[in-house]
Formats: sequence, C-alpha cells, structure tokens
Amino acid sequence: MFSLSNTTLSSGPDQDGCRYWTSFDPMSCSKGDRKKVFGGILNGKGPRRGEIVLIKIFKKALGTELMCRNEMCKNQKARELSQEFNKRYHFQHIEFSSILNAIIDDVSLSNSLLNSHRKIFKSEWVLMEENVGKHFVTFIDKHGHVFKHCPPILTAFMHWTYHVTSGQLVVCGLEGEQDESICRLKTPTIHSMKKNYGECDSGEKGIKNVFRSHICTNICRDMIKPINQNDSPSRIYPDLPLQPTAPFEPSALRFELEHAHTQLPSPTQYFVATSDLMMSQFSHGSTDFNGNRE
Repeated sequence: MFSLSNTTLSSGPDQDGCRYWTSFDPMSCSKGDRKKVFGGILNGKGPRRGEIVLIKIFKKALGTELMCRNEMCKNQKARELSQEFNKRYHFQHIEFSSILNAIIDDVSLSNSLLNSHRKIFKSEWVLMEENVGKHFVTFIDKHGHVFKHCPPILTAFMHWTYHVTSGQLVVCGLEGEQDESICRLKTPTIHSMKKNYGECDSGEKGIKNVFRSHICTNICRDMIKPINQNDSPSRIYPDLPLQPTAPFEPSALRFELEHAHTQLPSPTQYFVATSDLMMSQFSHGSTDFNGNRE
C-alpha cells in the first residue's frame, strides 16, 4: 500500500504507561549535525493523542534501538537533575522535553524524491520528541559556550549538575525557549567521566572544556569545579600568596599540589615539619653558634 506520509509502529510506554504511534511529514523541517527533524502527530489512546511532536532520524547511520536508548537515557538523566534543581532553587522552572522511540512502519511514496541525501527506511528506529516551542534558540552549546540571551539560571544549572554528581558529569547543550517562569529545553548534551551518554559525550575532556569558559553566578560560585593539573597554584587557590610569609625549606615541607585538592598546609603542620628538621641537626652531636661541631 502506498502512503503519502511516514508512519511508525507503537512506541514504548511513556511515563503514564501510554503508547503512541506517529504519522509525520515526508519532508524534513530542520537539520542538525546529527539528526534530521520532521513534524508529526501522536496517535493512540492516551491523553497526548493529537499532540504535535518532532520525529528525529539519525543522519550518519540507520537508527538502531541502542542509539535511541542512549538518547533516552540522556534525556531521563537531564529530567531527573532538573526536577531536583527546581526543588532547591525557586527561580525560573527548568523542564526538559519528553522523548519516546519507535520503529518506522511505512515510508512515504515521496521519500526518494524529497530526501535525496538521507532517505528513511522501513524498520529503522527513530525518536519522537515533545515540541518545546516555536521560538527555539541555543542558550549554551555542547562546548559550554554561553550565548547573550541565556538566562543566568541555566549557567547555574549547568554548573550545579557537575556539583551535585560529585564531578561525574555536566549537562550542557541547552536549547529551547523561555518565558518569565519556565525554560523548556530539548534533550541536552551530557559529558561524563565514564562516557555513558552517547557519541557526543566527550568525557573528562568535554567537562573541562565546558568549565574553561564558564563564569560563575551568585548561585554557583561556591560549587565544586574541575581542577586542571596544568594550572598554577595561584589559579587553583586564589588566596595562596605568591611568596612564602615565613622561611621555607623544600625538603621539610613537601607540598605536592596534586595531593592537596581540598586544603593548604596549615601553620601548625609547617611548624612541626620545620621543628623536626631543626632537631635532626642535633641528632649526631651539638653545634655551636659559629657552626662548629662540639
């Protein structure tokens, strides 16, 4: 049977346990680096029936269940973090779109004519994502660069995701729309230490790149940050004096920066170390004031 639109089979269950299938346009409405986007409509028996959604297909390869799972895992983590953030900070509400996956069931007759570079194929996996609005903009890109129209709450949220996970990940790539009370965002980018969140997850390198351009707000200035081992002590510890305020003996005070992430050596520790060194001078005999052994 020939069809004028593309259709999917039923999705997996959403958060309410409902399943939906979609019919969507044969021609894409938007293109990104990794996906092509089509406008579609949810069909089924749930409360979201008739809702306009975005159907996303992967550009570089046919979509697989694993590829969709990675996106859904990333989406779920972002939603969990935003919900916790909203409970703690009562400013603009941050909300991420919901997402489902499904298999293509029928392909439009015009698919070959309208999609010359990346055609849609039956049985490939696609994503069905909630539409976040018409005035879609990028607030923070996947490298952590913040655009002028970004509300301060989103830069604080990005930093907070690193803080609350004890440095295991950072959520960035924040795109969507905002009004006075809410920021509605699509599935973001997540960089994690274990690279658990798909092909855009650049791991520790991605996390450090994000913080390289980050400027803290009043909300996040006291939150933890990654420490670059190549940084000078004065950058990592702003209050550290450039010159010692008391005599300094390197062999007595072995201050290794990589093992001192949380605190600097206290005056008491310095006194004990130098006292031990002074006492060692008398361990094999005493010395007079001219430096001669007695």
